[in-house]
Amino acid sequence: MAANKSWPHLCRVTFAVFAQFSRQHTMNGLFTFNLRCGRGRSHPPLAKLSSVLQPVLKRASWTLLTTITVVASLLVFPSALPWMIAAWIMLHSVFVLRGWPGWFPLVACCAIVIVKRPYWPTSLIILVSIMAVVAAFRALGTKQLPRIRRELAWSGIAVLCISWTLFAIDWMATSQSRRDVAMDSSRPVICIGDSLTAFGYPDVLSTQITVPVINLGVDGLTTTDALGMIGKIQSAEPQAVIIELGGHDYLKKRSRSETATNLTTIIDACHGVDANVVIMEIPRGFITDPFSGLERELARKHDLELIPDGAIRKLILWSKYSPLGMLSDSSGHLSDDGLHPNQRGNKHLANCVVSTLVKMYGEKIVKPE
Repeated sequence: MAANKSWPHLCRVTFAVFAQFSRQHTMNGLFTFNLRCGRGRSHPPLAKLSSVLQPVLKRASWTLLTTITVVASLLVFPSALPWMIAAWIMLHSVFVLRGWPGWFPLVACCAIVIVKRPYWPTSLIILVSIMAVVAAFRALGTKQLPRIRRELAWSGIAVLCISWTLFAIDWMATSQSRRDVAMDSSRPVICIGDSLTAFGYPDVLSTQITVPVINLGVDGLTTTDALGMIGKIQSAEPQAVIIELGGHDYLKKRSRSETATNLTTIIDACHGVDANVVIMEIPRGFITDPFSGLERELARKHDLELIPDGAIRKLILWSKYSPLGMLSDSSGHLSDDGLHPNQRGNKHLANCVVSTLVKMYGEKIVKPE
């Protein structure tokens, strides 16, 4: 009889436990609940454990999310810099609209931009300065000026959005030339560079466009070595010159200023024979750029077309030595040694050049299929 009486009581206890867990889990999304059963008796040890674990799990989740966001931001390609900054400004806006100070996303973004050492146009200097001012105001005005801080929340977000928009437009304009060009089918396209050029993308390019292609790629070529090839470039009277130089200058510890001077000399020599210049952005590090966006600076200064460094970075990312390459089939790899292009890599680089030439000369430069 005692066993028969205990079964209804056990069922009531079980139902109460699961009902309470379901209600708490659905409403709060946390694995914490007050275990109550029978005649309303509670279990203090479980409630105490819940109160201890909840803030710990919250801090751990916040730390993990912040770490992932910071690492991802540090790995962003220079061409995507505006979108990385936009993500941090959006996070700041969410914090502010929820009534939080919101200074941390702006401070983190400013620090990441400084660490990455990109090219610093005036628009980026202004944007980072505004972010720093807004972050300082949000941090210092949290207690001293709460009412003013609330009233100016939307103003700060609006100023950030406007300054970001101007920066994004300016940044994207860096990679585009404003020179008027006209295609001359009798004048060749010259490709000059180090091993990334010498390994064969100009040969693929010659099968894709309607004008002759001259390959002046030499393994290990530096900008100093390339100065000796200016006469050969000018004598060919090219209509466009694709420059992929500067990587070995860094590897051989040449200074940024020396590399910039040599590239400027080559660019001026090309312009001297009325050749349009396309410059490839050279990646010299995955997080920080020791040459501080040299190619972007030259593209802006000399009004050149720029092929972003994502073109070359993809050779590394889609190789067996990177996580993406390890997880993908080898048939999609663009490099066999983690840097130099294989046959698919040469086609990838050639496609990047073709896309740039089409922007300059139109579809008529592409051979019909």
